[in-house]
Amino acid sequence: MKKHIPNILTMTNLFFGCGSMICLLIGEWEKAILFTGISATADFFDGWAARKLKVQGPLGIQLDSLADVISFGIVPGVIVYIFLCNALNLPTAPVSQFSWYAMPAFILTVYSAYRLGKFNIESNHDGGFTGLNTPSNTLFFIGLLWLYKENDIVHSLLMNTTILYILIVVMSLLMISPLKMFSFKVKTYELKDNIYRIALLVGIILMIFFLGKAAVSLAVIWYLILSFLQQILSTKNVK
Repeated sequence: MKKHIPNILTMTNLFFGCGSMICLLIGEWEKAILFTGISATADFFDGWAARKLKVQGPLGIQLDSLADVISFGIVPGVIVYIFLCNALNLPTAPVSQFSWYAMPAFILTVYSAYRLGKFNIESNHDGGFTGLNTPSNTLFFIGLLWLYKENDIVHSLLMNTTILYILIVVMSLLMISPLKMFSFKVKTYELKDNIYRIALLVGIILMIFFLGKAAVSLAVIWYLILSFLQQILSTKNVK
């Protein structure tokens, strides 16, 4: 039975990713946010369970990426499609009109799929990622969605199509960038090996305390900053 646990978690990720996509399209954004949170949690623990139970295999790897294309590829594309439709004064709750001007949102989906495929064929992940991982990219947009109706500044920025197109390009390129990003897997309990993870966790806690919902998107930016600092400092140390 234990060999099926990681795949059950992966399918849970996929199931709630589909639910999130439907909720976005019919205007139930709160449920979409909740479902994406469940997907991200299941995605984190499927790999952890496979390692702990020693049941890692090629099927699990492929299923994980296929699930992630939905939960963390299509979902952010739908979110930005909705943002663009709103900026273009098209109906979005529920989405009932097609727009070519909003279709660039799915460039995020295309690059997510490319990033996942590339990750699968990389021979050495050395405990980290190359480029922004797809769950983090999705959480960034989920954070914007969470603030969309409540924060006037965020809403006004996301009503600007130019800003949205720039976000699409920047986040898409970050997913396939050569930036080395540390993973959340703790291999040792040495402080020097976990300093960036600790800084990430402390930063997230402080942001939640002082900024509330804004912490979701800002946490992804903080993660990018820390990863960039780690890469710069490690390069200097090698020299």
